[in-house]
Amino acid sequence: MTDLLSALNTNGSGLNITSLAKSLAAAETAPRRQIVEGRIEETEVSISAMAEARSVLEELQNSLYVITDESLIQTNSASSAITATVTDASKVDAGSVNVGVVALAKEQVLQFQGFASEDAVVQGGTINIDFGVWTTDVPPVFFAGDRPQVNMTVADGTTLKDLATQFNDIAGIEASIINVGDGTYTLGILSETGGANALSFSVNATGTSTSSVTSVAGLTAGNALTDTQIAAGTSLDITGSVGTTTITTTAGMSAKDLADQINATTASTGVDATAVTNAKLSGLTAATDVSFSLNGTAIGPVTIADPTDLTGLRDAINAQTALTGVTATFGNTNGEIVLTDSAGNDIALTGYDTSINDTGLTIETLNADGSATGKTATLLDTTGPVNSAFVTGQVSMSSTESFTVADSVTGDTSFFATATTSSTVTSGPDIALTDFELSSATIDAHQVRGASDAVIEYNGIQVFRETNEIDDLIDGVTLKLNDVTPGDVAITTEIQYDEALARAQVLVAKLNDAMEYLNEKTSRGIFQGTEPGDLVGEVTIEAVKTGIRSMLRTGIEGFGDETYYLSDFGISQKLDGTLELDEKVFEEVMLASPDKVMALFESTTTASDSNVIVAGEPPQNTPSGTYTFRRDPVSGAAYLGDTELTSLFPGTDVTFFLAASGDMSGVSLTVPNTVNEFEVTFGRSWADALMGRINDALSETGAISSRELALQNNLVSNEEELVDLDDKYTTVETRYIQKFTAMETMITQLNNTGSYITSLLDAWAAEANG
Repeated sequence: MTDLLSALNTNGSGLNITSLAKSLAAAETAPRRQIVEGRIEETEVSISAMAEARSVLEELQNSLYVITDESLIQTNSASSAITATVTDASKVDAGSVNVGVVALAKEQVLQFQGFASEDAVVQGGTINIDFGVWTTDVPPVFFAGDRPQVNMTVADGTTLKDLATQFNDIAGIEASIINVGDGTYTLGILSETGGANALSFSVNATGTSTSSVTSVAGLTAGNALTDTQIAAGTSLDITGSVGTTTITTTAGMSAKDLADQINATTASTGVDATAVTNAKLSGLTAATDVSFSLNGTAIGPVTIADPTDLTGLRDAINAQTALTGVTATFGNTNGEIVLTDSAGNDIALTGYDTSINDTGLTIETLNADGSATGKTATLLDTTGPVNSAFVTGQVSMSSTESFTVADSVTGDTSFFATATTSSTVTSGPDIALTDFELSSATIDAHQVRGASDAVIEYNGIQVFRETNEIDDLIDGVTLKLNDVTPGDVAITTEIQYDEALARAQVLVAKLNDAMEYLNEKTSRGIFQGTEPGDLVGEVTIEAVKTGIRSMLRTGIEGFGDETYYLSDFGISQKLDGTLELDEKVFEEVMLASPDKVMALFESTTTASDSNVIVAGEPPQNTPSGTYTFRRDPVSGAAYLGDTELTSLFPGTDVTFFLAASGDMSGVSLTVPNTVNEFEVTFGRSWADALMGRINDALSETGAISSRELALQNNLVSNEEELVDLDDKYTTVETRYIQKFTAMETMITQLNNTGSYITSLLDAWAAEANG
């Protein structure tokens, strides 16, 4: 195009058409580009300033975390043998006590030794577990405590490893299997600490060895059969541990009939029986319509489009289960159907018919466990018809002792393949349940260490506790006993004055830094010589500032009957809006009422009844307030305010409650069973309340995040508009070049024509003058 314009310009207008087209295209797009680029610059400045504002607020947030993370009230122990921790600052009184540890609370340690494997089978039965005290008498005597007995059922087939798991599932017991290293395994059991938590086991063993005999499942098939052809008058002599009984078969009897007769004589033989009938249909040789009667109920015709998929036949059989007593399931493939009568009745399949003559279907009798018997027949409906089959189920006889069955007739017409069948003895368990008896006679053999209480000297008074974590000696403080002490250990509780002052200084300084930055960035530049801030007019930041300013004037409630203000702690606002800490006033408050300072830094949840233990914290948005606890003494239903509490589990004379929802969600209460009403007061500290506001502003769904997202979207939108303006510039430039090219072409033609005419006239003039 440039070469063309150059050629045209040699005899054209002489204008720089390319430059002119660019200028005109720029003239059309430049004003809008300038506006968009200005918006992009402003947006980028705002994004940068918002990021800085976020950083400043995050720094304030982190400072608030630091100054509220630990309690100002600290309890110190003079020895590592005792760890002291403040757990409820509202109940702590400053002072010092002397505590000595004479003995630690210990668990009862039991061992049951000499087992060959963790998979060794334990005899079935029941282990009755009692909790209480073993005396030091010879032999020791056990006294059960208040906790109810636990009856642990040990099922037949339970392994030693399974038994340890069962013990572990019982509250107050810890069990494990230990590989001793000499080829044997030991079951180790620990109780909870405390002399009253010792264990005693009494055993009732029920599981024994078993022996069994299984009958032969029968199959008869042919044309128009009417019964199983079991012969009448077959004698079965059953000789068991109790005695001998003779049962005589009847014609066409089923496995269920035989099992019922055996069970009717159990008292005379000690032998029980069960029966089940299974058969398998498979090997359909062609796609066809199939119909037959099952136990006298018509099935089908069912259209089988694919011989390897008998879904329709299975469903048709199951639709009649209520009438036939037979259920159908797939075998190894969808081309196999397993028929089951779980009661052991015969399965009679009669009148087999198909729409395609001589389509075969194999029927096979199965054992009770589903395994093959090898007895099969092929059903056919025309040539050499075999259109009926009867399946006799399998009888399983069992006893705790060996027994025999003498059959007077063997073969397909009876139930047993041999004349005399002796029961197969199943081995008994590897471990006798009595091995776990824990009584006066066996305690010495199994007890490695007895359970005992912790013994403590508290200001010279000897006291006893079940555990090594003690929360009822010093109000609001939990003591963890790590070791015995040679003497008294001083436990000192005091509020950290220097720490409290340092926190107040940090609070004022960080708050001033944040507000100074936010004020600067949102300044409108009214005063002479000042420029507007990068965040002027940003309502999200103005809202954060307004929220903080309002908090400077908001009272702090929930810490007693009085409402506190920042000025009560020597924190005031100067004329320029910054805060100032009067350290002298702050120290006076600390000395006069140290608990008052807690309202600045530590939220508290307290109960009006000193016997109630409160734990946990409510959600961040829960305001200070008082809630009434009420418990119905009859139903036990408990409420905190309008929220129904969840009863977690009962303790000794107390109940543990949890608020799972509502304003106080997450707070748990340990309430004596004699207490049915009291007040719970939550006081949110000023620092916690401020942190809550900042957390809300900085959260992913907060105002600042929403504004940052909007600015980013605005930036992307303007950048996309710049791309559109570039495209428009190219389009306009191209259009002008096309127009100017056409103009130049015409001017060139006119100029060429004028030159020709001028030359012609000059030639005529020359001839005339010549």
